[in-house]
Amino acid sequence: MLLIGITACVNPKGKEVLAEAERLIRTSSDSALLVLEQAKKEAATYSRRNRMRYLLLRAEAMNKAYLPLDSITYMDEVLDYYLSHGNRDERMRACYLMGSIWRDRRNSPLALQYFRDAIGEADTTATDCDYAQVSRIYAQIARLFDKQRYPQMELEQWKQAMRYALLAKDTLMYIQCQEYIGDAYFLLGKEDSVLYFTQQAYEAYLKYGRKDWAAATQIVIADYYLKHDSLANAKQALDEYRNGSGFFESDGNILLGYGIFYSYIGEYYEKTSRLDSALFYYRKLLNCSW
Repeated sequence: MLLIGITACVNPKGKEVLAEAERLIRTSSDSALLVLEQAKKEAATYSRRNRMRYLLLRAEAMNKAYLPLDSITYMDEVLDYYLSHGNRDERMRACYLMGSIWRDRRNSPLALQYFRDAIGEADTTATDCDYAQVSRIYAQIARLFDKQRYPQMELEQWKQAMRYALLAKDTLMYIQCQEYIGDAYFLLGKEDSVLYFTQQAYEAYLKYGRKDWAAATQIVIADYYLKHDSLANAKQALDEYRNGSGFFESDGNILLGYGIFYSYIGEYYEKTSRLDSALFYYRKLLNCSW
């Protein structure tokens, strides 16, 4: 009996499952969710510490898998636990996830509050600081300001996100910040800056081997060239978007959420006096579900 007691202390229930889930979250959030789902019943018997870790990891895996968090009801308990018993990294993660829940509940003020709390928990002077996580929190704040149409505040958050992406050596995150910072410049009416950062992101995506993501940026490039009546360049951008972004179905129709393409291609044909083609795409724009 003594041997069993010592073994339980050395290898507490759930330790291996949680370690595996945490490892998988970095590379495959879907696999992490599967591991956690399989351990769901057993998790109810974990020690409080491991049960809180299980719930934190579950929310984290869902967030990384782009699943909505608005139905999660256990995060108050998790956050209270880590604010009392967690280290700075755990407190940062818990605050960030609480902010993500309120983001998905469309409560921007509360989401912003928790994201800022998360930043406040980060020790950016420590050698083991999770700079990649800090970068993502600033990016989330930037997106909130974009929705609220506060481009000056948004711009500052993107700059911070880029700074910490560099410190984390997170190349892909840095490129994505280059792309999205264009949203702030667009709201500020600085079209040349929009073009500059979008082109920077385009070239970086190509170097990174993501031709599809590079092609997806071309809708912004097309918008710029259409506004300046550089029609050959606009058509080239629209063709690359159509052929390389992956946003089109096999029948040529665009996927839900990307209907703005029909507006731009219709405008191109209108400006080149091909009115039948323009009307064709404008009708598709009216009939699509965006």
